[in-house]
Amino acid sequence: MDSAILSFDNGASLSRQIVLSSVGKAARLNLHEWHGTTNADGAAAEVSVDVINAGTIKYSYAIDPKTPGSKATFAKARENLDVTNAASISVAAFANSPKGDFAEQGLGVASKANTASISKYSNRLCRQCEHSKRYSS
Repeated sequence: MDSAILSFDNGASLSRQIVLSSVGKAARLNLHEWHGTTNADGAAAEVSVDVINAGTIKYSYAIDPKTPGSKATFAKARENLDVTNAASISVAAFANSPKGDFAEQGLGVASKANTASISKYSNRLCRQCEHSKRYSS
């Protein structure tokens, strides 16, 4: 089973959760997604995920070029990922401010034996925020 999505939207906040589970040992899952958003001031946020031949995939993201109700202009990106028994896993996030400040985070894992797994990977990026953090286990 494959899922491939590419999206870009000016000024919009985007979010989604995807849960894929294979049925039987022979079934394998692939997920390929990229999402980006920007605002008129030049703040942007992007997320991407690429998983090949996995047993299970649980992925969620949220991107926002500006916090609702805030006068500050900045961008936020958030991702969560759980994958079992994959050949390849990569996940990345990027956020930047109109001033050119940016934060980026990414992770990649590969296994020829389809045993690459990630559990409870999470990142939170925010440009012009003091709380940009990465959490993973």
